[in-house]
This record gives sequence, structure tokens and C-alpha cells, in this order.
Amino acid sequence: MSEQGFSRDRRLLASAQFKAVFDDTRYRISSKYLLLLARPNDVGHARLGLVVSKKNIRRAVARNRVKRLARETFRTRLRGLD
Repeated sequence: MSEQGFSRDRRLLASAQFKAVFDDTRYRISSKYLLLLARPNDVGHARLGLVVSKKNIRRAVARNRVKRLARETFRTRLRGLD
């Protein structure tokens, strides 16, 4: 995959991976529209999993756009760290 891509090893994909973060949250930041949960991992690099609820963003198109923007920001920030 190209350097511009967002590979599968950088993402949380399985429900068990999301459950592990929700069940064992070490870091939590919240505001009216955002909840950020984080925990350390053993894979040696940061990973991202996104859940966007229908509560504030009703349309799937809009939720998908938010997720695309978040992934792009995460990916470009990681490029500077690698």
C-alpha cells in the first residue's frame, strides 16, 4: 500500500477490539460533541477506531464524512511521527 494509505494495521476493525477500549479505558476526554477514549497497546504504533452516533449527526453521509476527515487527520499526523 502507498505511503498515503491508511492500512488495516492502523485501524480497529473487530468488535472485540472496540470492546477492549470501551472496557479498559485509561484516558478519557469528553465535550458536548466528542468523546475520546484511549488505552496503551502492544503493537508498537497508534491505532484508530471511530464510532459516530446518530444522536448529533443523523445522516450516514455526514457521519462518513466526519470519519473520513478524522482518519485523514490521524494519518497525516502519524506521517510526521514515523
